[in-house]
Amino acid sequence: MFSTKKAMLTEDEIKSGVPQILDLNMAFFTQQCLYTMVKLRIPDVIGAETLSVKEICQRLGDNVEQDLLFRQMRLLAEVGIFVETASEDGENQYCYSLALQGKLLQTGVEGQPSMACGVHHWSEQPVWKAWSMLPEITSGQAKGESPFKRANKKEIFTYYKEHPESAEHFNEFMSFFSDGELRGILNDFDWSVFNGKQICDIGGCYGAVMKVVKEKFPDITTINFDLPEVIEKAESIPGVQMVTGDMFDSSTIPSCNVVFMKHILHDWDDEDCIKIMKSLHKALPSDGKVVICDAILPKPGVTNPIAKSQKALDMLMAIIGGRERNQDQWRAIFEASGWKIDSVLPMTSGGPLTGIITTSNCKV
Repeated sequence: MFSTKKAMLTEDEIKSGVPQILDLNMAFFTQQCLYTMVKLRIPDVIGAETLSVKEICQRLGDNVEQDLLFRQMRLLAEVGIFVETASEDGENQYCYSLALQGKLLQTGVEGQPSMACGVHHWSEQPVWKAWSMLPEITSGQAKGESPFKRANKKEIFTYYKEHPESAEHFNEFMSFFSDGELRGILNDFDWSVFNGKQICDIGGCYGAVMKVVKEKFPDITTINFDLPEVIEKAESIPGVQMVTGDMFDSSTIPSCNVVFMKHILHDWDDEDCIKIMKSLHKALPSDGKVVICDAILPKPGVTNPIAKSQKALDMLMAIIGGRERNQDQWRAIFEASGWKIDSVLPMTSGGPLTGIITTSNCKV
């Protein structure tokens, strides 16, 4: 045991601090209620209507626990998911319509994104169980295991291979992020320097990035590369080749001059990142380049407007065995795998993707 001098608070500081701690500690109440709503597809049931809880249950079926559903919706109305009103039939029933955030949880609305996939991805049981492993892993009781593996007996991407529904939620959520970042990717980086070259998006999911690159720079040959189970769900995109393979196996990486990766390396620990970069080093020609779009965390004592979001996402990465990195940490990975940083550009699109790093073969 250790003994330290305790930090003391004034009475006013205690009154100020207690509610904040309670809010932090109760945050998961709302998260799990939100997950229940998405799991039961309540936003799709309500749509553009205003319905009583009884009417919602009638549409869902006889087995729904009406009182428990009501109490969750009542809480979520306080955080901007639903709008609560009283019925006009004289019975004074609780009725609910979708607030702005609730409308974003609908699925299948033409021209409108859905964040339901993100709620599934972050709140479903395998990830939820992994978070509960943090105290055990942090205290050193399970050396060498990620919280996700400790909770589920396998790493996350192995789990996804065996559970395609969970993998689909993950891939849809990654595509959602891509859609919001495309403008920054196109405008903040000079793709024209690769005219006449071949670019391969490693881990490109359904091909959103290569689609817009090809549209704006038709002289670039574009390839979208991902696992077979991902590519088989991707729609055909004019001018974009769809290729299956494994980035850890250099023999499956198609011939190209440039590899592009967005939010890929942060899924992996340093050892695996070095393996990936060595695989690319083997696959690419001596003048090949790798362009990486990912978070660049601030150095110690430095902050930025999105530092809280970056650091929260870093903890999510910690749960699955990956990490976000600062520039020095990125440099260490590249140097250990035969690459050097040519340039680092800030992103204007905001969000967790805040830098574009271009690397080249350091042995040329």
